[in-house]
Amino acid sequence: MRYRVVLSAPTVTIDAFGQEIESYATTATVWAEVAEAPPTEQQIMDGTAEKKRIDVTVRSRADITSRSRVQYEGQQYNIVGVSAVPNRQHYMRISAERAI
Repeated sequence: MRYRVVLSAPTVTIDAFGQEIESYATTATVWAEVAEAPPTEQQIMDGTAEKKRIDVTVRSRADITSRSRVQYEGQQYNIVGVSAVPNRQHYMRISAERAI
């Protein structure tokens, strides 16, 4: 684990007009392994291959969902999937993407 990433979760506040405003609040800054993921065949066929994808490996946490975000090297990435890392009991892999 050699990179620092910031994990954020959505929060809802009410503005002066009574409308809900969704923003993101930092939940943790953690060490991680980060690797760029190549576009999938489906992304190429759909024409969405321009979206940069990364795979982030962190120690397992209960507060990460598909509505959360990851910040890496100053860029925000939306989480599209979370899975366990095979043969590494206490780690999880986060798949995230950002439009370029």
